[in-house]
Amino acid sequence: HTAVSAYRSVSGATDSLEIFNKGVVNRAKRSSHTQNPLTTPNSTLFKQITKALCLYYIVEQQPNQVREISISRMKDTKAVSSEITPKANLRQVVMRSTNLTALASVNLIKAELLLSETPAGRSVLHAATHLIKSLDSANPFDRFEKLWRAFNALYSAFAKAGTDHECQVKLRNYIQDSPSLFPLSIAMVTPLTTAQIRSKIKWNQMIFNNHPENKTTALKDTIFRNSDPRILEMYQSSLPIRKKFLTTANLYAATSAYIQNGISTNVFKIYPKYFTKIFELFNS
Repeated sequence: HTAVSAYRSVSGATDSLEIFNKGVVNRAKRSSHTQNPLTTPNSTLFKQITKALCLYYIVEQQPNQVREISISRMKDTKAVSSEITPKANLRQVVMRSTNLTALASVNLIKAELLLSETPAGRSVLHAATHLIKSLDSANPFDRFEKLWRAFNALYSAFAKAGTDHECQVKLRNYIQDSPSLFPLSIAMVTPLTTAQIRSKIKWNQMIFNNHPENKTTALKDTIFRNSDPRILEMYQSSLPIRKKFLTTANLYAATSAYIQNGISTNVFKIYPKYFTKIFELFNS
């Protein structure tokens, strides 16, 4: 696999990148150099190595270990110096046992955005690195945090809105308006039952956290934005925990009626943001 990798956003300068089954070659032209770019995280070569490794794992989907990093300085076609950093001095990206097959869902053409020095490119790189590290994590809480950081990077770059909530609303609307662009998410979400969805979410705790007494109207508005009967069934079972607040605000009857009507109508329209797979934004 061959590609070009930008290293300066202003000049548009690029390196030549080649990815093989067992290695990566980055050919770069620089007017100056440091003794060892690996010790300088802000150097362009360090960033290029990060990009190359990230794209390598997306392309190969195998947890191959980095045996060494060799940096040769050339003049014309002759090497004037060479420096090798052995495996013992490297921190591996993934363990040998890591399952990277999920990366097969990533659209490679879209993934190559991570090579560009643009806001979108940096967001995709940020997302891809967190995604790869999440697959490498055995701790479910750490894995979730990394997945959320990856998703956050993508929807923030996509929506270009001021707050997380505004970004999520824009993304939600886009998914609803363009469902054909999200086949993986829809295929995964559509067959889920209410019980299966509920088992994956601490639903009551979410309501307690997101909708305290002073946000009772917001709870009603959130429910009214949903028409998926499965989500409405979950709200129906949890409504008693906020019945007092909704009744005091004179919102309980209308909210309960909306839920009942939505369940009876049984029309699946909403694709819940809770289950939008981060792989999808590479494909959209």
